[in-house]
Amino acid sequence: MSTLNSELSPASIPSYVKRSFKNGKMQKVDLRPGMVLFTVSNYPRIDRNGQTAEFWSPFKKFKHDRGFDARVEAMKLLSGTDRADVFRSLSAFFGKKPGGRYALVAKLRVPVVGFMGPIRRQGKSAAQISAATSGGDSGSAAAAAPGSGKNLIGYQIYIPGLTSGQTIVRARRIDLLTL
Repeated sequence: MSTLNSELSPASIPSYVKRSFKNGKMQKVDLRPGMVLFTVSNYPRIDRNGQTAEFWSPFKKFKHDRGFDARVEAMKLLSGTDRADVFRSLSAFFGKKPGGRYALVAKLRVPVVGFMGPIRRQGKSAAQISAATSGGDSGSAAAAAPGSGKNLIGYQIYIPGLTSGQTIVRARRIDLLTL
């Protein structure tokens, strides 16, 4: 079985992709078949108009990323903050604008090479800024707030060339409004 993107190198990555990583930092990663990923989207599918999402986040702990459940925990610490705002700040997204209602969970069907790195922040909502600076009684909300000094950092993996149903298949859709 050949590896998708085996020829991918830093020189072949478009500038808009490099800008989506914090400080342009990313590393080449080998991903195995069966790895579970997710992306946040306003659309309920991993493909739209013939295009499949290229930016994904690890669903389970992988390298420096603590996974989907860590994002849910951060969201719970920030009660009163829009759930989509938390996921927008900490997760890869599919579409022209960051954020969305759904976490689209998918599984790789083939070995893949991608580039992984911390997500460059796409902006903070007023609620996130307030949570990051308020501290509350214990300070735990401020410690976990996106945009604060001790926040959970989200990572993304750039994987071009995925084909829905062939190289990647949707496993489920999670409505972020129900978490």
